[in-house]
Amino acid sequence: GGGGGGAEPGAEPGASPDFRSARGAAGTVTASACAPGFAGLLCAPCLPGTYKEGTGNGACTPCAPIPRRAAFVDPSRSGPGGAGATTRECPYECVGSPFLVYP
Repeated sequence: GGGGGGAEPGAEPGASPDFRSARGAAGTVTASACAPGFAGLLCAPCLPGTYKEGTGNGACTPCAPIPRRAAFVDPSRSGPGGAGATTRECPYECVGSPFLVYP
């Protein structure tokens, strides 16, 4: 055997001498770009009433206005891994009694 040093003090076994340059700076967080309908560092589905069209980690944007007697529905509940809304015209449903006559 014999080996002659070469490893930096505190280096991980098998790490190259420049192992520190491959890591982010202290406090740095990296993430993959989110698909449309997902946002944030963890790519969570957009909440009802918000949407995201493009790919990236940006925030979801408020949807277009809907009728007074309506409520946004949650498209992410359509199945496992479901996305939130992906267009400005977010899905909604009418609420209240079907027997009411609206002016």
